[in-house]
Amino acid sequence: MKAGLERDKAALLGAMRDGTKEILALGSGYRESVASWSEVLRDLKARGIEAPRLLMADGNAAIWGAVRQVWPEAGEQRCWNHKMRNVLDRLPQREQGEAKDLLRAVVYALRRGRGREGP
Repeated sequence: MKAGLERDKAALLGAMRDGTKEILALGSGYRESVASWSEVLRDLKARGIEAPRLLMADGNAAIWGAVRQVWPEAGEQRCWNHKMRNVLDRLPQREQGEAKDLLRAVVYALRRGRGREGP
């Protein structure tokens, strides 16, 4: 694959199955476009991969547009690691340690509005 080597903002697109970390697809695309992601997802579908119950990805809008076209029944969730990094990148360095701990508490909370030890 020549992703990233051309001048035209090529991207390497990948899909993997969570739990086993099995790589399901790798493809090159143009700027992570909806068309490029749709091609990768249609290929997965053609190879017998069923719609995921929950698809987790970064904040790039193209993947979500492609999922709605190819697997409209799939649930969507933004990757918490990307969310946390985006928040931390906007904070002063001296505040990042405490913020990271607070964000982790949100990610691992048992339910909304209550901590692990809540009733």
